[in-house]
Amino acid sequence: MTESTEQPIEPAGVRGERSPAARLAILSFASGLVLCCPGTGLVAVLAGGLALVLGMRAQDVSWRKYAYGGMALGTTSLVAVSLLWGVATDRWETEWRVLLTGPNNALFAMQEGAFDDFRAEFIGAGSEATDEEIEVLAGLVKTKLGIFGRARSTRTEPPEFDGPPPWELGDYEVLFSNPEKGGWTGSVSGTIGLDRLPSGTLRLDWFRLEGEGPDGEQVLVRFPPITRSDRKSE
Repeated sequence: MTESTEQPIEPAGVRGERSPAARLAILSFASGLVLCCPGTGLVAVLAGGLALVLGMRAQDVSWRKYAYGGMALGTTSLVAVSLLWGVATDRWETEWRVLLTGPNNALFAMQEGAFDDFRAEFIGAGSEATDEEIEVLAGLVKTKLGIFGRARSTRTEPPEFDGPPPWELGDYEVLFSNPEKGGWTGSVSGTIGLDRLPSGTLRLDWFRLEGEGPDGEQVLVRFPPITRSDRKSE
């Protein structure tokens, strides 16, 4: 009697070539292990769900644990990133935005004629400025400096506030360009006064721009012209 050499047929996804569902399940689990990236978390959930749909009638279901595991890890990653994003966004709006960009949003709103947005950046006198007062400021800035580009902090360490507000914070680089002055581009230093709304959000109490303008002359622009800190020192 001759011995048969025929090999038993193995179901797909066990030892032979993996089925599409099995490959998706493994992709789901591998993606879910990368917990710090929301993109891979989404891939883990989608790949795991698709694997379960494609493999609903599969005889070999050993891969399903990877699909379920990947979906669980992916969901955890998405929830965690969403929570962290919410905290970071709230912190940005309440504190970091003003600290990192100084008068950036106020100057941009002023230049665009969005006076309500300009007032919203302030607490105190600046928040009550009239349209006429803001228009005078906009004209002064355009005449003395030109078109506002951006403002950013040059600090390398977070600020520390001492004493009661308003707090003074400098080291802002404020960029301008002036096509009418030979295409001049340059920057002046920015300083801001800070206070907090009742909600705890930081807002501008005042800001000051100081430096050399396109004509080589020293420029000093401050808004509001008289601040609460000025009144206290009088």
